[in-house]
Amino acid sequence: MKHLLIPIIWILATVLVAVLGHYGGWWEEPPTGVSVVRPQPVAPDMLIRQSRLVGWDGSQKTWEVKAGRIWQTNRGNQIYFEEISDGIIFSVEGKRVAFQAAWARWERFSKTLYVGGKIQARIENKTVTTEELVMRYDTEIISSFHPVTVTGKKLKMTAGSMQLDLKNEMLVLDNGVEFEQDGDSLRSKGLRYNLKTEEFELVEPEGVVLSL
Repeated sequence: MKHLLIPIIWILATVLVAVLGHYGGWWEEPPTGVSVVRPQPVAPDMLIRQSRLVGWDGSQKTWEVKAGRIWQTNRGNQIYFEEISDGIIFSVEGKRVAFQAAWARWERFSKTLYVGGKIQARIENKTVTTEELVMRYDTEIISSFHPVTVTGKKLKMTAGSMQLDLKNEMLVLDNGVEFEQDGDSLRSKGLRYNLKTEEFELVEPEGVVLSL
């Protein structure tokens, strides 16, 4: 009897994993980080052209994207956008980040939006230019691990990477920062910039050039 129970348990466990995988979306293509050579699925379940799609989390609008082509995988666990002419990221506090990009991918289970390809994003009166962004809705943080440029009125900041905390309105630049404002320039390892007060703090300053 004991020898008979082992194969029965093994069969039941295998069937359970297969059922969960099918209905839970385990077998779909997993996130591979920010860099994606092929942002769209091989065999999409649905294809929409020249349309606008809105994502919701309960009663909270999370994103809105107008794109030339939109793919959706089976069960809608992943949505792919291409040729984005108008996109908006919404935070819980109602802040908006408008962007244009070549492509984007929404991961429903991880609540993460990946955006890539010559991005221009706008928040408040600042414009962010970079190659790829990741918005994680559980932390309300937008990250870029590629060179980034932030411009504003008489202001320009460049860095090797960026984190934008939408909840606290704090922009964190790292991996070599150059800060230019009103003809003055600063260099540092990192920088913390408050989008609301426009105050900033240098991390390990390296040099200052003043325009006299």
